[in-house]
Amino acid sequence: GSLTVSNGGAVSNALGYVGDFAGSTGTVFVDGPGSTWSNSADLYVGNLGAGNVTITNGGAISNDTAYVGNSAGSTGMVFVDGAGSTWTNADLFVGSAGTGTLVISHGSTVSSDTGVIGSQAGSTG
Repeated sequence: GSLTVSNGGAVSNALGYVGDFAGSTGTVFVDGPGSTWSNSADLYVGNLGAGNVTITNGGAISNDTAYVGNSAGSTGMVFVDGAGSTWTNADLFVGSAGTGTLVISHGSTVSSDTGVIGSQAGSTG
């Protein structure tokens, strides 16, 4: 499945899952100034499946803890690109038990209180 938030659109929810179940693929695009996806709790990008998230051109995502490649066999990728594009986390795990990739480019910002790359045995971050 896919979700696109653009032209100042906004999505808000508690938990966010992108690629939740084994064999699934989820894709999210948050593009443009004022376009936001706000999760009041955790965000999973590649929980058991494959998840891809792209934040561009001033888009923004916020959440509590984020897991990119959460479980063994999962794959998560997050791309944050362009000035004004932001991803705000309480804690951030890239490659929690699966494979996680985070790319931050062209003046974008990713923030977290705690950041862990490759947190468990067998993970890749």
